[in-house]
Amino acid sequence: MEVFINDLRLNIIIGLLPHERIFAQEVTIDASFGCEDEELVVDYVKAILLIEGVLINNKFKTVEGALLKLEQEIKKTFPKILTLFLSIKKTKIIHKASVGARLERKY
Repeated sequence: MEVFINDLRLNIIIGLLPHERIFAQEVTIDASFGCEDEELVVDYVKAILLIEGVLINNKFKTVEGALLKLEQEIKKTFPKILTLFLSIKKTKIIHKASVGARLERKY
């Protein structure tokens, strides 16, 4: 079974460029958590609050660094998950596309 969160929108400080270190920019986050069929191991609200807290309270220089920190905190909070998918997209940095990175893990 898979529990998912799609299109979570946040304004956060993330990036290497000088203006990205000062001004928040919009990102969208997708996440999914694989678990045993009979066992609910991820609370949606708790997961969203955790993602928001990590991304808002840290000023990451890279999307990849943010993904690794999110993975660490999610696995600590929800130790029974069997798979994890995370994606962070910067939605307005390039007018023609969203750009970002994703992480996939099997535990």
